[in-house]
Amino acid sequence: MKKRIYIIAGIVLVFIILAVVYNASGRKKEVVIETAAKSGTFEIMVTVTGELQAERSQEITGPIEIRNSRELRFNDIRIQDLVPEGTIVKKGEFVAKLDGSQSANTLKDIMDEVDKAQSKFTTTR
Repeated sequence: MKKRIYIIAGIVLVFIILAVVYNASGRKKEVVIETAAKSGTFEIMVTVTGELQAERSQEITGPIEIRNSRELRFNDIRIQDLVPEGTIVKKGEFVAKLDGSQSANTLKDIMDEVDKAQSKFTTTR
């Protein structure tokens, strides 16, 4: 019976020792780093990623008449040429050039309709 009590007490003691060691190793020790101070320039360098936004910027949109017009049938207006990002432009300077192929096709279709209407008018008259 005494042998059994010693075995149980030994197992409990081992568990207590393991718990103490485990808890002690889990704590981080505070490390103090010391060095001698020197006189000189102090550089601070910060490296970050992100996106910058201009303090003063202007949003540029296409003509409202083109975007809202159903008669002109401009569904997909593409940008053909654009100034590089970050370029400083003044009022009236070139910013972008829109692709004129769709507008040329639309103009041709409208001119064909005008010719048909004039022909019809002439024959009716």
